[in-house]
Amino acid sequence: MNFRLYAQETTAKGLLRIFRSELSNACNCAANDGRLTDKEIHNARKSVKRARATLRLLRPALPREAFEQINISLRDVARPLTHVRDAKVLLDALDDLREHFGDAIDNASTEALEDAL
Repeated sequence: MNFRLYAQETTAKGLLRIFRSELSNACNCAANDGRLTDKEIHNARKSVKRARATLRLLRPALPREAFEQINISLRDVARPLTHVRDAKVLLDALDDLREHFGDAIDNASTEALEDAL
C-alpha cells in the first residue's frame, strides 16, 4: 500500500481511504478459514498497526469518543495475533536451543515448556 495523498482529495478523505485500505488488508490476511501462516499473521498485524497510525492522524477530525472506541477496538482485534506471534517466536527459540545444546538439554522439561506454549 502506498501511503500517498492525491491532489484531488482532501487530507481527511485521503487518510480515510488509507485507513479503510489497511483494514481491508488486515481482514484479507485473516480471512483464511484454516490456520494462518506466519506471514499472514505478520501482515495482518502490520495492517492493523498502519490503520491505528492512520487513525491517529485522523484524530483531530473525529469526535473523541469515536476515536477512542475505534482505537480500542483495533487494539483488541490485534491482541490475539500478538499472542500467536509471541508463542511462535518462543517455540522457534526453544527449537534453536535444542539444536544448539543437543543432548545437554532435558527433553522432558523442554517438552513441558513446548506444551505450555
